Amino acid sequence: MSNDENKELNEEAVKTAAVEGDNLAGEASTSASAETPEAQENAEAAADSRDARIAELEEELDRKEDKYLRLLSDFENFKRRSAAEMQASEKYRSQRLMVELLPVLDNFGRAFDAEVKSEDALALKKRHGDDLQVVLFRDGKGRA
Repeated sequence: MSNDENKELNEEAVKTAAVEGDNLAGEASTSASAETPEAQENAEAAADSRDARIAELEEELDRKEDKYLRLLSDFENFKRRSAAEMQASEKYRSQRLMVELLPVLDNFGRAFDAEVKSEDALALKKRHGDDLQVVLFRDGKGRA
């Protein structure tokens, strides 16, 4: 079968279904007019209860949507606050490290600026100067 034949068959099926739907609608309208007043009242009561239920469900949906939007907003605010706190924490962490290393740097400066007059002290300074740097650096790392 070609595409044209498929289209024609589909169009015929749609037309047939439309005609059958019209026939059923006509039968329903004639049977509805033949209903008794009591049946009409029951149908109206059922329609009213359906309408009330629909209104109730719509209100519940509105409440849940509102709750969802508020929760979503709270979560977005939480993410924003967390990101800001992490940035501040990172900034102050490096600042704290630098503040704690300042005494170590001061001690380095004092150790190397100390005037050494005797040859024994000069030899000791040359020999243990690197050890002094390591000790002072460890002291600074221990504080950080």
